[in-house]
Amino acid sequence: MADTTERPFLATTHHPFLPVGSERVRKVGVQNSLEALKVFTVLRERAVVVSGHVNKGSAQAHRGLNCLKSPLSCVQFAPISPQF
Repeated sequence: MADTTERPFLATTHHPFLPVGSERVRKVGVQNSLEALKVFTVLRERAVVVSGHVNKGSAQAHRGLNCLKSPLSCVQFAPISPQF
């Protein structure tokens, strides 16, 4: 990663690193997500992590790192809701 600190960096993951406010999605989250995020946070705003496998799109920041979640289908949860 040290070689990429001046260039933009995009990482894509199947499961989200950060919680999205849903118990159902939490169960399929990445177990070592904070450790994984440490790898990318050194890049801060030059990096974006895009995750799927959620039922609602969202955008969060973690220590300057942009984390985006893409809905897995057109049917989404209401914002901050554990149910459809």
